[in-house]
Formats: sequence, structure tokens, C-alpha cells
Amino acid sequence: MVIFIFPFLVTFILSFLKVNDIIDTNENGKVKEVQYIGKLDKNKLGKYKDKIITDEVVLTNERKKHTEKRHPGVCNKYIKYIPDILYNPDYIAEDKDYENTILILKNIIESDKNIQIVIKLSTNENEKDKCNSILTFWSIRKRSYKSTLNNNEIIYNKFDKNE
Repeated sequence: MVIFIFPFLVTFILSFLKVNDIIDTNENGKVKEVQYIGKLDKNKLGKYKDKIITDEVVLTNERKKHTEKRHPGVCNKYIKYIPDILYNPDYIAEDKDYENTILILKNIIESDKNIQIVIKLSTNENEKDKCNSILTFWSIRKRSYKSTLNNNEIIYNKFDKNE
């Protein structure tokens, strides 16, 4: 028996659940784990502010496994910081290589590590996944941090004098 959940209902449910509490199904009806991670501040998204259909961000089990495989130890060390990074980033850049994808950067003062999060934005009501989704995240060196800022269009800068 397949249970259909309407998109607005999923969004409503997501707003009340915590990390690790969300179960969703993929297009084949198979259960996949989805973690509600946090929210984006739409006012920091430049041209995407009015394009995204939700400010909520999720991390699928598949993307978490991808991150753990490519960047061992990162999930356990830094996942607790992600809600704050999403809402209070140092920089947000538009990913030059992928449409509707942003790069969020922040220095975690406590550990003096720079974190980069790649997020696919949900901009279309007709998309199968209605939430913004973390594709991957990792700790980056200062040189890579600077390179990311130099090679992508910055849409938000915490240190901008106009803030």
C-alpha cells in the first residue's frame, strides 16, 4: 500500500520535526531518510530570495553517506554547527558550475575551521523534492576558502559595510 503525502503537508510536518525525525519516500515509493537541518535566511539569498519555494534545508541519508565517504569525520564533527551556518553564514556564493546551487561559507571560531556547504535550492513547485537540500559539506583550508570567494559570484557578505 502506497501512502501519498501532499507537498504542503510535508512542509507543515517538517516545521515541527527535529533532526533525524523525518521519513520520506522517493519516486519509487521506497523509504529514504531525510533529516531536517535548519533554515536559510531568505534576505541573504540575493536573486534567489523570491525564487525559492521554502527556506527549510534537509540532508538526505544518501548525501550524508556521500559526505562521510568523501570527507571522513566531517559529519560527526560539524553537523551540529550547520543550522547556525545556514542562517548566519559569513558568505554565500552562487555556484558558477550548477544552476540554483549556492555555496555557504563560515569560519567556526570554536575550532578555527572553515566550513563550506553546497546547497541545491528548491525553486520550482513542480520539482520532486520541495526542500532545499545539502549536497555536501566539508572543512576547507584558507586557500580554498579564498579561491571559492574569488571564483564565484558573492551574493551575501557578512562583512559588507552596508550590513
